[in-house]
Amino acid sequence: MDIETRNEIVKVYNLLNKDLKNINKISMVLSFWLEIFSSCIENEISLKENTLSILTELENEEGIIQERKLNSSVNIFNRFKRHILRYLRFFPLKNGILISGYSKKIDFLKRIITEQKLMKMDLIFDEQKKEVFFKDLKFLENHKDFLKFKKSLPNVFFSKPIKPINFPSKLSGSPVSFFKEDIFKILFLDKEIYFIGIQHGGGFGELNSFKIEDFEISFSDKYYFWGLGSKNITQNRFKIKKIENRKIEEICFLGTTKLSKTYSKIIDIEKIEYEEVLERRKKISKSLDFLSAKFMVSPKNKNRNHGVPQNIKEENMFLQSEVNEKYLENKLFIIDWIGHTFFYQAIYGSIPFIIIFKRSWLDKLSNNFLEVIKILRSKNILYFTDEEEAFQMRIYDLYDKRKYNSEVFSTLRNYLSNKIV
Repeated sequence: MDIETRNEIVKVYNLLNKDLKNINKISMVLSFWLEIFSSCIENEISLKENTLSILTELENEEGIIQERKLNSSVNIFNRFKRHILRYLRFFPLKNGILISGYSKKIDFLKRIITEQKLMKMDLIFDEQKKEVFFKDLKFLENHKDFLKFKKSLPNVFFSKPIKPINFPSKLSGSPVSFFKEDIFKILFLDKEIYFIGIQHGGGFGELNSFKIEDFEISFSDKYYFWGLGSKNITQNRFKIKKIENRKIEEICFLGTTKLSKTYSKIIDIEKIEYEEVLERRKKISKSLDFLSAKFMVSPKNKNRNHGVPQNIKEENMFLQSEVNEKYLENKLFIIDWIGHTFFYQAIYGSIPFIIIFKRSWLDKLSNNFLEVIKILRSKNILYFTDEEEAFQMRIYDLYDKRKYNSEVFSTLRNYLSNKIV
């Protein structure tokens, strides 16, 4: 489905729903949904019917575990009794908080209150409106993908307005969370929502072409990055630890989330390049075999062994959730893929790391990230794949000296802090 066809669909939808207070934001969600849908059709990927979280469903099909449900933060705070939580929804809240929207401890409580309020909001499907919509699209009936589109388009786009009882008009968090039905319903409140988008993971501000980033910026009334975008804040996801030299006692490979066909299009990196990374990882691991390297498994892979070189034993594999923060501080992490959230955790948690990737990827990186590359190169912490021998010698050197200079952390933190608005 080409961009002209997608734009026509959005145009028809907007005319039909022009009275909705948040029609602009809803149409942005629809537009991005259509883009992902088209990518699925192009790649001959089967789709479930009536699914808003289209990217989540696709990645689940390819063995990638997605994020927790809305009330996960409530489960974390299980010391609260359910009847107490129910009363929180009546608490007045000026600014609502969604995932990634918090930077202070009080914000996490605000997120719980926001979620409790959301649980009492129900969407009502307007079947008649959906029928009118497809009648208005009659001119597309002969399009080869029309029937698939008609089956896949979720009913939630045709919901009736919700009365805004005791719900904040201003929210902050990750815009991509609106592809979950229990968050998306906010946009059907009968009042205008002001949304502050905040970066939630890696890749943002790093790549020249990143479609999720483009969507998040256009969706948000304001948008903040973690240091590599046009407007920045200090990352709000990881603890900021004291800058200090680290003693390296072990080498550890950093696992990667399996690259789906659709996501490869989103970040403009071919899947074959990801396969090359996995093969190179095996080769490097074999060369470092005598060091008995560890492997930190990606929590999103259903197959725990995905991307793990065969020479790494099961007892040397671990999930980050299985260990404490102290456990990470004496390891040198090998990063061989771009867009890692762990990159920020390492910088702010003073966790040693070293990077290797293809020189040709430089063309895909933003100007700000290229400046970071220069810093990493000057500290002998980033190598290209055509420098594999030098890369391995650097690992041996760091391991033999058992020391990782804190200057790496301080220089990168200074660079990122200078970008803060």
